[in-house]
Amino acid sequence: VGWGAQLSGLATLFPGFTFYYQGTYGKGISQYIDDLDSNNSDLVPDPCSEGRLQALPVLAFLGGVKYAFTSKCFASASYSQVRLYSRHGYYAVGNVFWNVTPNCQLGVEYLYGRRMSMDKSSGHASRIQAMVQYNF
Repeated sequence: VGWGAQLSGLATLFPGFTFYYQGTYGKGISQYIDDLDSNNSDLVPDPCSEGRLQALPVLAFLGGVKYAFTSKCFASASYSQVRLYSRHGYYAVGNVFWNVTPNCQLGVEYLYGRRMSMDKSSGHASRIQAMVQYNF
């Protein structure tokens, strides 16, 4: 049997500055967490009971801020972490978007992520990406 609970929300702390958050916890729900959906770790063999499966606990949370410099330009930053048994990973990201015209938006972003697997191996990645969007 699996179960889960989620809490999310946002708050405008002062004009132009928004704080947002989301937290999820449960057992047997890894398929519903983006960073874990391909791990097939909802149910695993129970080491204490031969032939039985157990639902693993999962914790995932995200927190971030967004600041609007003007009505056409804003920046945001967030931090996210996921924990499944002895696996965990996190990422931090910051970006800036500028609405050049009502139909054109430019953006740039930096992202850093790290993960640790059950065998204690780990890896990390950094990336910078840019976006040009035009709506016809």
